Amino acid sequence: MDFFYDDFDACLDKTIDSLKLLLYRRHNDIFERLDFDNQEIYQDPLLFAYVTQKDNKWLDCLIYGYEKIAKEKIAVFTNKEGIIYISKIGYFKTDVLDSELTLVNIEDKFTLIDSDNNKINYDFEPIFYLEEQIELVKTIHPLQECMFVNNEGKIVNVETNNLFTKHIDHFNNALDIIKKYYFDYFKLLKKNVKKVMMYCGEPYSFASIQCHNMIFLNVNNEDDEIFFLDHILHEGSHVVFNTLTYDTKLDLFTIPFKSPISDFTKNPQDHGEVYGRFHGMFTQSNINICFENCIKNNVFNERQLHELLGRFSSNMKRFNASVEKFNLPHLYKSEGLKWYTFFSSRCDELTERNRKTIYSLDVSNQPYVFSYKIFNKTNLMKLSILIFFLLSLNINAQEIKESYPQRVGDINFDPLIDDQSFKICDEKQTAQYYNFSKGFQYKGEKYEIIKIFKEKYHPGMIGDKEGGTGYITIRFLVNCEGKTGLFRVQEMNLNYLPAKFDESIKSQLLEITKSLDGWLVGEYDGKNFDYYQYLTFKLDNYKLLEILP
Repeated sequence: MDFFYDDFDACLDKTIDSLKLLLYRRHNDIFERLDFDNQEIYQDPLLFAYVTQKDNKWLDCLIYGYEKIAKEKIAVFTNKEGIIYISKIGYFKTDVLDSELTLVNIEDKFTLIDSDNNKINYDFEPIFYLEEQIELVKTIHPLQECMFVNNEGKIVNVETNNLFTKHIDHFNNALDIIKKYYFDYFKLLKKNVKKVMMYCGEPYSFASIQCHNMIFLNVNNEDDEIFFLDHILHEGSHVVFNTLTYDTKLDLFTIPFKSPISDFTKNPQDHGEVYGRFHGMFTQSNINICFENCIKNNVFNERQLHELLGRFSSNMKRFNASVEKFNLPHLYKSEGLKWYTFFSSRCDELTERNRKTIYSLDVSNQPYVFSYKIFNKTNLMKLSILIFFLLSLNINAQEIKESYPQRVGDINFDPLIDDQSFKICDEKQTAQYYNFSKGFQYKGEKYEIIKIFKEKYHPGMIGDKEGGTGYITIRFLVNCEGKTGLFRVQEMNLNYLPAKFDESIKSQLLEITKSLDGWLVGEYDGKNFDYYQYLTFKLDNYKLLEILP
């Protein structure tokens, strides 16, 4: 598992404790009003916005929905659309713009009053939740207005009215795809991303520590699941990395973390701060793993697959460029070097596995925000060739009748080749190995597997027979008890085309794989489940060079 998973909960607690401390310093009675142990309160993005400004007038309306005993009367503030938004309560829609009003609550009946003691009419709308209890925020709070800035740094107006209605299913579907194909990382997002806003206007989609635990998505009518898959991961990763480095960003670099990146690259065209640009490599580390998993599993139809491939190629080229740009050893303290080493290794691994996909497509004419229209026009013929190539590799996309059928994803049990005593715990829901972000879920991890094959694999058994260079992949199911079955074998040469290896070698690798008895049980929320795993053996004249993943 990537190292940051183990650190995450402790880092999340530190961000929450920091917010509690900042609130207490300004209001020493705050924990008489709020439940100190209710973590939900201290992940409200507006409380982070509150502590980054100095005016105490906002506190009552920000914590009103969380208070142990709600006040009978508080000051509230309409935004530029005349809307008052209160966390955990809802929206009061009025015709009074940018004003301070008084909210009175008598026996759970709300009344709005202006400064002249006149009642203000309003329409009330409750809080709306997307999947996984992520709140969809439908308007911009006055404390958030300063966050919507254009490329010149000027605050601009954006549209939020009913933009979300078309995209609720797109968001939920994309989130479900992340849950299915990048499960461990999904769990981090669920812990950290509490609210989302959809808007249309100048600023690109973003996330900010100033409104931590929230993502802001700049949407258009034509956006679908691919857009949301990309940007939930992208902006969500900014939120996650803000949490992971909340207490350590001062320990990343040998210079102040807000220093311009151009100070080190010596390129005046390099804009932004060192820490902000460093963030980008974390986002790419996670977006592209999920994209890779979706491509392998044929998640999307033809048009969406085309766009996914284009975004993957574009992201990976940016990822490689960032890793090269940040190859500055003198820039890092030990904490920063740990992160950079991870980013560099992740980038190399993804590039090696997907080189043809990345570099066979032309994304050189893409604007900052990916345009499928431009991409498709430029790459129409290349896409047809690439998809044919991918289908020839994807063992979930074809069934070739061999002694060991290739297809193991969603395969039916075959009594002719499968152990009839093998138990499949839940045929309707089976994870993939990469849903855990762990690769090998094995006691002793990859080292132990390599050790076993070094001891047991003997290519000399076939003598001096020529050939035997390429890849043999064995896929199988690890059930909810940690036992294995449904073994399938695929053979390819170094060009990823079908090949044939000596039967005794295939059998030897298969029997050793079947003998592995240290697979860990898949577990989530106290429930064990089945998952698919694979081992790929890279051979040179039957000599075992490498075991993947």
